Amino acid sequence: MEHRHQHQHQHQRQHQHQRQHQHQHQHQHQHQHQASASASASTSTSPSSSRANIPDAGAKFLPLEPNVYEGLAVKPDGTPYKLILLWPDVTNEHSANCAKYMESLWARADGEESLFSSEWNDMNQLATIEDSIMARPDAFLMYPLNPLALRDYIARAKEEGIASFTWDSPIFSPDLAGHAGPDQEMMGYVAGQYAAELFKDDPGPVEVFEIWGAATHTGAKLRHRGFASACSDPKFKIYESAPGDWTNEFALNSLTDAFIAHPDIRVVFPHGDVYIEGVMGALRETGRFHKIGEPGHITTVSVDANPTALQYSRDGYHDGSAMSSMLIGIDVPVKQILTYVCLGKPINNFITLPTPLITLDLVDDPLLNPPAGEWNLWPILDVPDLIETPHR
Repeated sequence: MEHRHQHQHQHQRQHQHQRQHQHQHQHQHQHQHQASASASASTSTSPSSSRANIPDAGAKFLPLEPNVYEGLAVKPDGTPYKLILLWPDVTNEHSANCAKYMESLWARADGEESLFSSEWNDMNQLATIEDSIMARPDAFLMYPLNPLALRDYIARAKEEGIASFTWDSPIFSPDLAGHAGPDQEMMGYVAGQYAAELFKDDPGPVEVFEIWGAATHTGAKLRHRGFASACSDPKFKIYESAPGDWTNEFALNSLTDAFIAHPDIRVVFPHGDVYIEGVMGALRETGRFHKIGEPGHITTVSVDANPTALQYSRDGYHDGSAMSSMLIGIDVPVKQILTYVCLGKPINNFITLPTPLITLDLVDDPLLNPPAGEWNLWPILDVPDLIETPHR
């Protein structure tokens, strides 16, 4: 099977007495360092928020033993159900943790899985799914980088008897078997709402710098739209970076350039916490690395609530990130696949996950803090408000 894309990372695992691993690496990265940015320093404190107001879908941790998923991904003839994971990236913290947790959950169900990373490259992902259809898995789970282009591929997959599922961002198609993820526009809105509330009594102008993800990615477009909607008051002047590549290098260079062009930036909105180190690095380099409540603090709001961003919040530098719990965000699509593909039962095929803003008082919520690196210890969840835990 010839792969036409320029960077691919593959894992294969078989469970039920055997495991196989394959890795393929090639490389392509495009870095852009342009910005048209924004500016000003302010003294501010965080708007109050309360754990009681944070939706968690009624989530409860199930005990590791007995393993409620055991054997669910095994066919009557004893062979495993085969799942192909089409991941956006496995180098950044959030995507890598999601991938490892996903692999762990499918292993607990005794299934077989292969993981491919497209390194945030649309064409890589399209080439991978085209090749993967020929492998005849039972299901795909993908983070779609170009949903419109993928529609034809999941239609072909359905014709071949392969069920397609999406996580985080949806593909709107009748051929999609299921989706579970946050409302991407709402996450941008929640981040923007924090800024709007924080500066509601400020006469302005309030200059904002928005660091874009990849412009072709639906999630980036929707996060942009949600943030702009929340900060629609004319006093907010939003400068936007060039289309990004989801790297900290891009965030660092874009924001540093932005401060030169617009030294009065008061708010920074990166499209994801994959940018958080770059953002904080730019604040350090430009002398703007101040804690919430200190003179000169730059308000930062983002999306994802990954462990690095949570730590910056604990340390007092990052205001907050709109999120859908990584545990809920991965375990729910696993439940959809096990229920629909393996057990042949109907499912709610479009599940929207809660997206609160995680600020300092919420960073230690157990849903956000599974033990680092110990994916086999990350719990299976019971989330009755979203989907029933599958069982035979």
